[in-house]
Amino acid sequence: MITSPSYSFDYVDNREFWSFLEGENIRVYWQVGDLEFGQMALDIAYRGIADLLSTLALPTNEPIILYIYPTRDSLYEALELAGSQLVSGHTFSDYGVVLLFASDDQESLIQLERDIPHELTHAVIAQRMGAAYDRLPGWLSEGLATLQEGSPDNTFPTLLEDAYQSDSLLPISSLCSSFPFTHEQARLAYAQSASFVSYIKDIYGVGAFSALFDAYSEDISCQGGIQRVFQRPIEQLEAEWIDYSFADGVRLQQPSLLWVLLIFALVLLVGFVGYRYRRRKITSQDESSKL
Repeated sequence: MITSPSYSFDYVDNREFWSFLEGENIRVYWQVGDLEFGQMALDIAYRGIADLLSTLALPTNEPIILYIYPTRDSLYEALELAGSQLVSGHTFSDYGVVLLFASDDQESLIQLERDIPHELTHAVIAQRMGAAYDRLPGWLSEGLATLQEGSPDNTFPTLLEDAYQSDSLLPISSLCSSFPFTHEQARLAYAQSASFVSYIKDIYGVGAFSALFDAYSEDISCQGGIQRVFQRPIEQLEAEWIDYSFADGVRLQQPSLLWVLLIFALVLLVGFVGYRYRRRKITSQDESSKL
């Protein structure tokens, strides 16, 4: 066996002028927007890193660099040069580099609240997994990243409920590798992955993710990792997730307006009763003092 020398490469897009800000383990590059825009992006990144540490016990071990392109087309051009798939965000796991696009308007800031934590999750998991990162199932990688988004897609619960009611949920085993290419099927894949991962976290705790990372660090199949960690086939775990998440639609449906009004009325009633009780107590004390 011959071991060749190791080399490292830095990803640098030097075709344009970039503004940048950096802090501990994070550097942000952007083209459009003032210093405040860059600071907002850096703050979002730090919140994302803190959430990863607190909710998934995933620390940042190496620096991560974010490039924020001003348009989708400029991002696509960079991705084409790197030979990568044309997507709205991409993480080069080998280099700790995240590529996104956003202008400096309010809508883009909301988008960054979602996209930066999503891509940072991929980057931090890649640091945890090393060369085995590519073995991670799509449902696990994308599910964790989707759950970490700062502005989650509020249409996902309805999308999942409709798919459940129409018996068109995607088999989790089909989400082990690449996701569907069509827009609607891809959205369903992300929604299902996030829900499935959320179920694992609720029932088995964050320690299950560490066990899965360790399992997939070895040469093991998507189904094999589930079997090793949960001692059951992926189809059984999927059935348990469906039973947990869709029973009566409780965990997927938003509270109805009627329930909101009833709860509000109950709060007002409790407050009113408490107020009358306090007034009556004060009056009784006053009468006692007069006697």
